[in-house]
Amino acid sequence: MKKSQLVLLFTFLSITLFSQTYEIGHKQIYFYDPDRSDREIQTEVYYPTDVAGDDVAMAAGEFPVLVFGHGFVMAWSSYSNFWNEFVPKGYIMVFPRTEGGMSPSHESFGLDLAFLASKMQEENLNSGSHFFGKVSDKTAVMGHSMGGGSSFIAADANPNITTMVTFAAAETTPSAITAAASITMPAIVFSGSLDAIAPAGENQTPMYNALASSCKSFISVTGCNHCYFADYNFNCSLFDASATFDREEIHDVLFDFINIWFDYTLRDDNEAINEFNDSLQLSGRITYEQSCDLTQISKVKPLKATAYPNPVEDILSIEIENPKGLSVLKIYNLTGEIVESVSFAGDRYEFPTTKFGEGIYLIQISNSNRFFTYKIIKQ
Repeated sequence: MKKSQLVLLFTFLSITLFSQTYEIGHKQIYFYDPDRSDREIQTEVYYPTDVAGDDVAMAAGEFPVLVFGHGFVMAWSSYSNFWNEFVPKGYIMVFPRTEGGMSPSHESFGLDLAFLASKMQEENLNSGSHFFGKVSDKTAVMGHSMGGGSSFIAADANPNITTMVTFAAAETTPSAITAAASITMPAIVFSGSLDAIAPAGENQTPMYNALASSCKSFISVTGCNHCYFADYNFNCSLFDASATFDREEIHDVLFDFINIWFDYTLRDDNEAINEFNDSLQLSGRITYEQSCDLTQISKVKPLKATAYPNPVEDILSIEIENPKGLSVLKIYNLTGEIVESVSFAGDRYEFPTTKFGEGIYLIQISNSNRFFTYKIIKQ
């Protein structure tokens, strides 16, 4: 097959995947962070499937992850508008249920978000996981109110997150504004023009100004208050101002921007940034600020590599396109354990496999924040 034919084929497959509509699966999981004394993180995960339901099998494919932090004394269930929007379009949404009381630890919540972003990548390589082989290497951290502020803590703690999107983010302890100065990933900071709980002047505006992102946008939704970013929540509504537009109208405005932004940052559609910027300029429902140097955006991208033969008997040959410095090869068995890890330089590497038993293994090659994951059969 000619190169031009391959390009057309992959383009067709990408369009088909991204335009497909999925059903919504749900699974509740307890994750444990070993770096924080096995901190328990009760988590609700919504994911693409062919048949809706709890604990059902995932749909075929690999899907970006959206980790979402809830607001102060607001449950994850207040954000069904988000999972109903994004999961059918091929995203996995992850909601930690921690820090839901009257005296939450913003730092712990931010670290929960950062941990879950990394944990889902591990789940992709764990053959015993519901998400084995289903997670792409692109992740967004998101959050509303307290969860928005905690997203800054998460993004500061986990630089492997691809992008950050926040909604009416509230200042935290430790300071989200301070954390912003260390964050370089592309970001959107949403604000409501009528927010009476976390007004932009003391919260989102200084966060946005402090961000070190090479591409960042501040979007104030006209007529939106603090609570209308989410579905109705009694606790949130007690102290907020009235919005001048319906909640559904506001959600439509949000999703019009976010879907395009995710096409660009999580699905490598480079043309989408032009559509995003056009929408900023043409929308009559927002005001905005933007600082965006497209030549300086650093995005996590798939590593272009090949591994052969497959099945393999003695030597696995690895070829990398345009390597930058050292590459790291990790091999995982079917229990998700790393059975080998080596570093190598150059665009070609011969890896002996004679010491491995027959069976299926996953290999992951990383190079300059780019990743290649592949399943091999050892004969």
